[in-house]
Amino acid sequence: MELHTNSLRKYIGELVVNDRENHNVYDHEWARLRSFEKFPRTSLSAIRLSQKGFYYTGVGTEAQCFSCGFSNSKWPAGISIEDIHRKGSPDCPFIMGAASSNVPIHGGADSKPEVEKALQNENEELRRQVSCKICLDLDASVVFLPCGHMVTCEECAPAMRKCPICRSNIRGTVKAFLP
Repeated sequence: MELHTNSLRKYIGELVVNDRENHNVYDHEWARLRSFEKFPRTSLSAIRLSQKGFYYTGVGTEAQCFSCGFSNSKWPAGISIEDIHRKGSPDCPFIMGAASSNVPIHGGADSKPEVEKALQNENEELRRQVSCKICLDLDASVVFLPCGHMVTCEECAPAMRKCPICRSNIRGTVKAFLP
């Protein structure tokens, strides 16, 4: 996981450096959040600012909306970031909830259908991989010894004399507990 996170940081860092003129990289909430790494220490939340469409411009406390270009550097206490954004740019497509190019960190309403479909397919594939290869109903939870294959559930395992994967004789079994 660490490798993927570092690769993503490097990739987005390169995009930010190479994309100062057209702020398409800031369509990604992750990139907006990363832009706040050098933001002055204040009571403002970089997470909230990036969720509300802002990225850090690098000047004082100024942040700019990726969608409408609205820029603000005064963040009065007691007024929500969304309210400031809505007042400063009432027609912002992002604030209005209209279709926008926003790519949120954790999916949600703005998730792209192709991303959701890919995640759904991956989930089905993972479910298929852990299911019992005999009954296809329960999760595989028995490890065959000595080969180490885990392909059956507790109900189907007693009927096996040979491993269905490698065909070696089963000399023992171990119940596996997966998190």
